[in-house]
Amino acid sequence: MKSQQLYDTNYLNQEQGSLVAQILETQRNLTNSINLDITSRVIKKKNGLVIKSGTLTKQIENLRNDIQQLASTSNPLGKILDLIQENTEIMQKEYSILISQNLNLKKCFNIENKQHMTSITKTA
Repeated sequence: MKSQQLYDTNYLNQEQGSLVAQILETQRNLTNSINLDITSRVIKKKNGLVIKSGTLTKQIENLRNDIQQLASTSNPLGKILDLIQENTEIMQKEYSILISQNLNLKKCFNIENKQHMTSITKTA
């Protein structure tokens, strides 16, 4: 059982990301620690509303699903942000290279232009 849990945890870390793995691990721990006879009890909230635990269980399940969906959506977004950062750095390097090439070509142009102008004035 322990080796299966370790395998599952390693698989989750590789396939779904560490955030989802942490959420699922917490879910497993909470499920194991809570007795299943909660469904027969009635729970009172602070504001005086009475909620059957079946409704509470559905709300918890909906929240769990929302968190898992958020985590699975945010993982690709995080990867995209990393790629954008890398691309930005590459573009900045290319820009600095282009700026230096532009300066060198301007210098060469000015030198050629001066030589051309001096040759024109000598022949005239």
